Amino acid sequence: RFESLAKAIAKIDSPHTVPVLEYGEVEGQAVIVREGIEGQSLTNLVTGGNGLQLDIALDIARQLGEYVEAIHLAGVFQVVFDPQEILLSSDSVVRVTDLGMAQGLNIGEMLAEGKAKAQPYHAPELLRGEKTDPRTDFYSLGVLLFKILTGKELDAKAVASDQSLIAGRLPSRQRLGIPPEWDELVAKCLHPNPAKRIQSAAEFMNRVTEVQRGMAEGAQATMIGMEDSLMGQTLGAYRLVERLGQGGMATVYKGYEAALDRYV
Repeated sequence: RFESLAKAIAKIDSPHTVPVLEYGEVEGQAVIVREGIEGQSLTNLVTGGNGLQLDIALDIARQLGEYVEAIHLAGVFQVVFDPQEILLSSDSVVRVTDLGMAQGLNIGEMLAEGKAKAQPYHAPELLRGEKTDPRTDFYSLGVLLFKILTGKELDAKAVASDQSLIAGRLPSRQRLGIPPEWDELVAKCLHPNPAKRIQSAAEFMNRVTEVQRGMAEGAQATMIGMEDSLMGQTLGAYRLVERLGQGGMATVYKGYEAALDRYV
C-alpha cells in the first residue's frame, strides 16, 4: 500500500505537492524521501484567531482546488487537510506536505475500529466506517476554509451530527465582512450528506470563482458608496454636485465653481 501511494504521488504533476525523490525499505521499515521545502504553515498564519485576509484565503482555496484535481486524477485522496501540514511559501505558493492516501485503503474502517485516530478534519462518513471517495476531501477542505477565514476551530463532529448547527458556524457569523459566497462554499463542503456536498474539483473551482466574483462586486459597491459620499464636498475651487460615471480609470464628477458661477 505504501509503495502504491509513493508511486502515485511521484507521478503527480502539480506545483502544490512535495516531490518524491526516493522510496523503498530500510531494515524492514518503509521509507520515503521527499524534497525539502520552506514556508509558513497555515496554522501559524492564522495564529491569533482573526483569520487571513480574504484575498489571501481566496488564493489558497484556488491553489488547493488545483491540488485536489491533480491528486484525484492520480488516484490519491488527501482525507485530511491539516493546516499544520500545508505551507505557504515566500512567493505565495501552497504546498501540501502530508502524503494523503491511495485509493483502496479503507481509512473509514480503521477509524471505526480505533486503528487510526479521528481528527476534526475527517468527514463524518469516515467516522461511521465508510470508504473514502473524492467527497470526503471536500468536507475536510470546508473545515480548513472555516479555520483560515475565521481563525477558529470548527466543531466538525457537532455539525456532522446536527445540520442545523451549520447556520451558526458559517464564516460570516464569526467574522464581519465575509461575502455570502464564502458561506455558500463552506456550507456546501460541510454538508453531512456526501450526495449534497461538493462532488468534484471542477465544481469546487467553479464555487471559488463565484467567491471571487462576489468579492469583486462587494469591493465595487463599497467604492461606489465612497464615491457617492463625496457629493457636496469641496475640492479646491469646486464643489462636487453630481457623479457622472467612469471615464477611463477615473470617476467623472460634475463640479460647481462658485467664483466664476459655472459648472465644469
